[in-house]
Order: sequence, then C-alpha cells, then structure tokens
Amino acid sequence: MLWNRQYRVKFPDLNLEFANTLRITFDITKDLSKETNKGKLVLYNLSDATRQKIEVPDTKVEIYAGYKDNGGPVRLFVGSVISSSTKDDGKDVATELSLSDGQKAIRDTAFSLSFGPNTPGNTIVQYIADEMGLPVVFGDGVEFGTFKDGYSFVGTARDALDSICYGSGVKWSVQNEILQLILEGGTVSNKGLVFAPDRLIGSPEHYTKTNSQPNAATAKRKQAQQENKDSSTAESGWKIRTLLSPTLNPGDLVKVESRYVMGWLKVKSAHHSGDTHSGDWVSEIDLVDRNATLQSPESDAAGTTAVYSDATGGSSGEVSANVDAGCEAVDAAQGGYVNDGCVYRVAQAGSYWSPFLAQESQNGQWGVQGLLDDANAAGVTVVPYDGSQLAKGDTIVFSDGISPAHVGVYDGQGGMWHNSSSHQCWYHASSLDMGSQYPEYIIKTSEA
Repeated sequence: MLWNRQYRVKFPDLNLEFANTLRITFDITKDLSKETNKGKLVLYNLSDATRQKIEVPDTKVEIYAGYKDNGGPVRLFVGSVISSSTKDDGKDVATELSLSDGQKAIRDTAFSLSFGPNTPGNTIVQYIADEMGLPVVFGDGVEFGTFKDGYSFVGTARDALDSICYGSGVKWSVQNEILQLILEGGTVSNKGLVFAPDRLIGSPEHYTKTNSQPNAATAKRKQAQQENKDSSTAESGWKIRTLLSPTLNPGDLVKVESRYVMGWLKVKSAHHSGDTHSGDWVSEIDLVDRNATLQSPESDAAGTTAVYSDATGGSSGEVSANVDAGCEAVDAAQGGYVNDGCVYRVAQAGSYWSPFLAQESQNGQWGVQGLLDDANAAGVTVVPYDGSQLAKGDTIVFSDGISPAHVGVYDGQGGMWHNSSSHQCWYHASSLDMGSQYPEYIIKTSEA
C-alpha cells in the first residue's frame, strides 16, 4: 500500500471490518439528483467464507479513506450492495461490489400520510425522513411554509418528497444515508473546505453550458431567478482535480484559491477514486459559480472571499477613480464570463464606489428586474435612458423589447464595462451598442 494512504471498510451488520490490510479500489460518484449516488468497491483476495457473506444484496457498506498525516481515514461513502461479481485472473481474486446510497430507504418506504390544516411543510418532511430511517438536513433558506388545507398522501417516500418539493424550488437527494434538501442554486452551510494550490492537481478548467429550457422572460421565471429557484438557466462553472477529499458532498460550499479562480463555489458533483496499491487517490469536483457570492460558512472569512473593497462614496473625483479601480479589479481577478451574471459582475465592481451596489453584491442579487426593484425600494434614482443624464459609474439597464435583460457600468467616455457573452469575459466596450438590446433605464449608482 502506498505510503500515508489509509482506509477502513466496514460491514456493520456483519460485524466485519478491514483496515489497511487488503488491497482495495473504489470509484464513487455523487451528485444532487434524486437518483441514488453510486459506487464500486473492489476487495482483493478475500477468503471464500468472507466473500460469501458480503456478496448478499442489501448488505450495508461504509467506506472510509484519507491520509495518515491528515487525520486518517474519514467517511467517504455509505451504501448497500446492489450487485457483485468475482474474477480470478490467476494472480489475484477481485470481488467487486456495486453500491447504492439510500437504496433500501428509497425503495422500501411507503406509507399513508394525513396531516391537519396549517401543518408546516418542514414537519411533514421530517416525518417522511423518520419513516425512511434517515437523518434530514435542511440547506440554507429551505422553508416550505404551511399547508393551509392539510396534507394527505398515499404512496412511496420518493413520490411524497417529489410532491412536497414540487414548485418550491427545493431539490432532495441522499448523501451518505442523510436526506438533504437544498434550494435550486443553494447550498448547505456546514462545510468550508479550502482548495489552495497545494491541494489542487493541475489547473482549474472553466466551462459553460447553455439553457436546457427556452430562455423565456416570464414573470414566474424572473421571480425564480431572484429567489435562486430557477433550474433552467445557463450554467457556468469550474472542474478541479484535488488530492482525495472524502468529506466533500454535493451542495457544499468550498473555496478555491488559484491564479484562475478565487472565491466560494458550490459543489455540483464529486467523483472520488483510489487504489491503495497504485494509481491515483483523488477527487474530481464539478463546481458552479452561479452563487459564488453566497455568504461563506465562516463569518470571519466573509471579507476575504473576493478582491472587492467596501464602497467609499465621496466626491465625484473619488467615484471616478473607484469606478476604474473596481472594474479593473474584476477584470484582473475574476474576469471570466458568467452565464446570466451581468448583475453579479456589475455589483462586484460597483462595491468599490456605490454603497447600493455593494449591498446588492453582499445580498447575492442576480436578476436585472430584481436590481431595478431594489434600487426603487432603496430610494436610488432610476430614470428613463437619456444619454445626457449619464455619469461615470451609473448602471445602464438594457431591454430586449420584452423586459429588462442586461446591465453595464458607464465608463464616462461613451462606453461601458459589462459581462459580455460575445467576448466571454468581463469586457470594456467602447460603445453602448448591444445589437437588438437597447438602453432603457439609468440607475444613478454614481450617486448612491
């Protein structure tokens, strides 16, 4: 076994455990879908008697892995056997177990539920979790409200969870036999891993994906975007490869520190693999930056999650210098294109000169209409577009003919900084020409 890699494999129902003795390999994939997480575990050269015990379907397996010099093995995966096979190549006898996380609880739990009027939705979810025999974790902001007319259901736990979550912007999944519920685009808040260069293998890889549904500007969709409940929007993110990080689960908020990306990102999926005797011992992680501005899990880290300073306001001279500083800071530090991220980028840059934009950045505002609504609510001046009214540091709101669709920061010289899809970056344009989109409003962020 390679030096400092450690593991434990437990079969708790069989009172059986292996620790740093046999050769093992594992391959675990976790994501946020309601389909169970899957894994493969291969154990080498077991006795016939032991092999016959562990090959039984639904046998529970717990996998722990880690490094001797970093706390030893910690829980990586919990699941049950769904199939097995054994191969003898003349040198080694390899027993492969295919595993599923939460398989029995999801498959076997069915019931008839009836709750009276005004029952809180969270109470119903807790009951469902108890019936499944799983602990439950509610992510940040998950609140179902009450069922005014009560709630009745007959069927499986899976379908009951679907009915509760439908239309609420909440996704459920099972992670290490824990029922986890988080908002679309949201996170759980109990993690705060930091991936600095000494833990990264290679460089982060940036990617973008187009919308899976029509990009219709509807009132319902605008509301969903503002509440982080829109699952149809395009996606931008990063793929990183790290030393094995067994405690990592989908929905966690982690920090990446590299020359390519710096900030807090959400784990969309994780692939953990390893071999005690050869090859890699790594985690491959898919991170999405749609909500990289969410509050970090450590209150004292909130000021270090980006390069942007607090807004200072002041005279027009100070505003002008701070507009340049803010826009250039975004360009230098995190200037990559973010799908549907025009407000996100403008608010980040604007935190240098505008108290209003600084607050929007802190609040994680994402929607163009949401920015307009917040400006009006905060008493910030919003006027119909008139080029003679523009001042350096103002936010220009563009329309697509249906609704407000894009924003940029006026540079004081006839151009603007904005999140450009055509240039795939935070871009300094020499004009306000946006093709089919046209300026509709000015938010006077040079003054507020």
